[in-house]
Amino acid sequence: MARKKKALPLLEKIKITDVAAEGKALARVNEMVVFVPYVVPGDVVDLQIKRKKHHYAEAVAVRFHEYSSVRAVPFCQHYGVCGGCKWQVLPYEEQI
Repeated sequence: MARKKKALPLLEKIKITDVAAEGKALARVNEMVVFVPYVVPGDVVDLQIKRKKHHYAEAVAVRFHEYSSVRAVPFCQHYGVCGGCKWQVLPYEEQI
């Protein structure tokens, strides 16, 4: 018989604070670091936790409350589908 998985929480109105490796951004919630793809610093989002460890978690953005002022429009029509360029929504000056 399989174990039941715990329901992972939905975090509401979390502000993304920084960029991290591998095309993910970073948010801090109650001493825990949360890695989120396809968001930029300054976004305020609701996050659905997908994987949780002791000191960090991985999540996806399910709802945007505020978009960041540094957010750019992706120039590629395949952005978000192919997975090749994860930082197209962040201007190059901010990536550095």
